[in-house]
Amino acid sequence: GSTALTIGTDQNATFAGVILGANGSVSAPSFSFSSDTNTGMYKEGTDSIGFTRDGEKTVVISANQLGVFGGENDHVKFIMYADEGDDDDDKYRIEAQKGGGGMEFQTATTGSWATMLTLSTTGSAIVPRGISFNQGGSASNNSIYHHPSNNWMYVQGGTAGLALKGKDSDDSCVYLNNSSQNISLN
Repeated sequence: GSTALTIGTDQNATFAGVILGANGSVSAPSFSFSSDTNTGMYKEGTDSIGFTRDGEKTVVISANQLGVFGGENDHVKFIMYADEGDDDDDKYRIEAQKGGGGMEFQTATTGSWATMLTLSTTGSAIVPRGISFNQGGSASNNSIYHHPSNNWMYVQGGTAGLALKGKDSDDSCVYLNNSSQNISLN
């Protein structure tokens, strides 16, 4: 016969066949650690794998789903790295707020997190830095944004634009611009 298991002097094991383990559970995963027996991997269900931490389900992978779970009062964060993950740049995070408080999509390109989009449970969406549009695959100047220093809301496309100033301002108005004409309504 052939050797089924080889244990080297470096204490590494090499198996010649398939390794089969018990199904395990959230509180007692099949593959865990001698110093932390309720953290590890287990069979979640048919054709799915579960990961547990401190006896609580944290990740489930199945044919069409990657589920990330947190405690009832925890924020759940899913972080993706656009590089090796060795610095604080080029990473993206989706964070589900605790207690059903909504979701935030964030990015870090200068070492700190900045929110790009917030979705609330009431259906509203908040885009702190504005929305830009790209038509026909080429960069353009089409955008909707709020300018915090003068409290104006801008809608612009190419050389034309519309600016609105809030009603709580001293000088509420609408300002229209298209490269050759300016129209101001107060």
